[in-house]
Amino acid sequence: MTEQPSDPVQIAILHNVNGQLSRALMHRVLFMHRGWYGGGANGFRWLSSKPVTVEQLAKHVRSELVGSIAPIAEIDDHVAALPADLQLLKIDPCGPISLALDAGELEHLQEFARGARIERAIRHHDYTRVRDHKEFLVPYLGELGNGHKIVAPPTDHGTMIAAFTTHDAVHAFLDRRGPDANERVKFVTVDGAALFGQAGPKLAEGVIVNIDGPMTFAFDVAMCERVAQAS
Repeated sequence: MTEQPSDPVQIAILHNVNGQLSRALMHRVLFMHRGWYGGGANGFRWLSSKPVTVEQLAKHVRSELVGSIAPIAEIDDHVAALPADLQLLKIDPCGPISLALDAGELEHLQEFARGARIERAIRHHDYTRVRDHKEFLVPYLGELGNGHKIVAPPTDHGTMIAAFTTHDAVHAFLDRRGPDANERVKFVTVDGAALFGQAGPKLAEGVIVNIDGPMTFAFDVAMCERVAQAS
């Protein structure tokens, strides 16, 4: 009988491969993990969720692709900055379970990384980065540009425009709103300057980011102005 993995990253990869965990939720587990190491060369990169040696890597990666092993301070920054010409990213190459991502899948991972990085910026009050973020996902009803209605649910802080950083947060929002929400609710990409400088203060009583989790942040009108004016 095959031994089941015990650490969260390996469990998440296994459950995703077996169809028990969505790719978006697997991404959340990966970016919550601390203690990543990375390396690679020649259009190939690898990430290990635990320390590895050159000897260990050599059993799973061609020697010319190992590169220099380096600890990663912030996994979101690292993934977001991976080169555009990258052909393959391998996660946990020494296993026992590894995950190989091609350029198309890497695009989704980098999108998640940018969203996770903005969550971290909010936690650290780095509002310049929040304002400059280009990929907040804002839900709306109807036909965009033809009488559409931005979704602004009631909250403990008043009626606030909903915005999302990552697709697992979008899925949590839709799941809470019934089986037809996927058909009714659409999303538009909005930059932070417009979201906090115009939409939130003018159309509602602020902005609520990731209203149904996993990382929820509420900005009243005063906080929206602080983000919009950050320098």
